[in-house]
Amino acid sequence: MQAPRKAFQPRRVLVVDDNLDHVQMLAMLLKDMGHQTEFAISGHAAIGMARRFRPEVVLLDLGLPDMDGTLVCRQLRQEVGLEHARILVLTGSAREGDRERVMEAGGDQFLQKPLDPRFLESLLGSTGEAGPGAARAASQHLKTP
Repeated sequence: MQAPRKAFQPRRVLVVDDNLDHVQMLAMLLKDMGHQTEFAISGHAAIGMARRFRPEVVLLDLGLPDMDGTLVCRQLRQEVGLEHARILVLTGSAREGDRERVMEAGGDQFLQKPLDPRFLESLLGSTGEAGPGAARAASQHLKTP
């Protein structure tokens, strides 16, 4: 007997990365999956967009040129209405201590780029509670240095 399929739950997803090609490609992939997306290419722009867009999920690059991703994460956690957003912090080059800093800043997961689209889809499809610590179960997908 086959397990019943969970109903698809479209999400509001904010994608933040300073690489314009990468952020646009990821936003397009998420739209193709059925999610509502916006993107920003800097930390300051991400905070402003998050205030307007009210994302349920934020895919946040750790290495932004204007603000460290952990600072963006901390500021998002202080915004009214964003306290429970899932913040998935991504990096292409993890350094020792990055994961701990991200978790202390309120990140839910610390993941290595590039993300497998099927894994990303499974992350967004989970209907568990969002917010700090709620989505840490998939941390095994991080390749630590």
